[in-house]
Amino acid sequence: MILNKLILSIGCSVIAMTSCGLGDKQVETLDETRKTSDDYYEESSLRYEDKIYKEGIATPIAFVGDWETSYPFLKLNSGQAITFMFDDLNEKLSYYNYKVIHCDRNWNPSDLMTSEYLDGFDGNPINDWVESFNTYVKYVNYRLILPNDDVKFTKSGNYILYVYEDNEEAPVLTKRFVIYEEQANISSEIKRPTDIDDMAYKQQINMNIDIGSTQVSDPFRELDICILQNGRWDNAIRGVNPQFVKDQVLSFEYQDELCPWGNAEYRPLDLKSTRYRGEKIDKIQLEADHVYHFYLLPETSLGHTTYISSRDINGKFLIKDEEAQNQHTDADYTIVHFQLKVDRPYEEGNVYVYGNFCTNPLDDTYRMHYNDEKRLYELKLQLKQGYYNYMYAIPDKDGVMDVAEIEGTHYETENDYAIIVYRKNFSEGYDQIIGLKVKNTVQ
Repeated sequence: MILNKLILSIGCSVIAMTSCGLGDKQVETLDETRKTSDDYYEESSLRYEDKIYKEGIATPIAFVGDWETSYPFLKLNSGQAITFMFDDLNEKLSYYNYKVIHCDRNWNPSDLMTSEYLDGFDGNPINDWVESFNTYVKYVNYRLILPNDDVKFTKSGNYILYVYEDNEEAPVLTKRFVIYEEQANISSEIKRPTDIDDMAYKQQINMNIDIGSTQVSDPFRELDICILQNGRWDNAIRGVNPQFVKDQVLSFEYQDELCPWGNAEYRPLDLKSTRYRGEKIDKIQLEADHVYHFYLLPETSLGHTTYISSRDINGKFLIKDEEAQNQHTDADYTIVHFQLKVDRPYEEGNVYVYGNFCTNPLDDTYRMHYNDEKRLYELKLQLKQGYYNYMYAIPDKDGVMDVAEIEGTHYETENDYAIIVYRKNFSEGYDQIIGLKVKNTVQ
């Protein structure tokens, strides 16, 4: 398979600006070109995850229906569709193609042939694109809706949208999404843990999964439960077995594996207006680079404070310009100046700005740098106008973004938990998703 053998040769200057989507004219708005770590280059083959490969590509989005902050989870044959969008900040118009790749429960390409999971064509052009209007930073917005006349899904499972240029060996981006069926009925509740050591910091997930008439001979071998907190795949809960199975119902109650850190509410960032300063914004300036710069007030660690209640959108972001008619083509790109005041650098590791807008979260684009003179971490990041949620995080050795050290962790935190039920379909040779439910901790 061509995609399995794909090897990328992407230069350092390309990688350094990938995630913030800088075009040739905007590159000079940053003080220096950031280069990614050596570990990045060791992972040079195509990645079956959310990732940008081409310089100048920015703000990939995926949502269901008209709900732009929804998760990219689509029910099979529901009549609904997923909208994918991204921007190209390069100077010339490019013509992109796409294909969709079926994956197993672990996000490896499945053994299915394309004709076994798609009704339609494998490899199609993206024909829906619009140039930005009345923006200082020029870009082209690309849009794709799936399913469409060329592509219809016939099986549930994990999927990758693969966008490429010219041929399959010129990758542009990959984006995860999920197609599911409703064969299983999922009931769940989120409670405060009973363990005294956990009750202030974690959240207990209890659930029953009724697989109904679905034929499963060995649920411990054939079924796999995956739980995502706020749509994050990096800290997904996997490999949890039920306590017991009775009459096609799998019961999970008060298990340590289903007791994740509650973490904290996300920090808000309002970039919807270039005229009026939102909360925490010190000043907004149109500078000589012809880009609006948003300077944020210095922030502090919340790691050792009590729970602070605030309304957030659980790490998501929404593209919006208060004065625009078409949000996705009229919103401008800005430079945001983050500051985290800390007396001395963290010994645990590097500090990153983190949220769902971080397509390549471990890229150095999002890594903050400590200023000894000012005694704070700082970062300049290019973001499209809108409303954002973010946190300050320190990745652990496995690449999981640990936010507890800087943001704190509390059982009261409002979170979304997506419960995904995979079934190994031995007769057809793929991982089927027979149930999916999103449960909010306060609903």
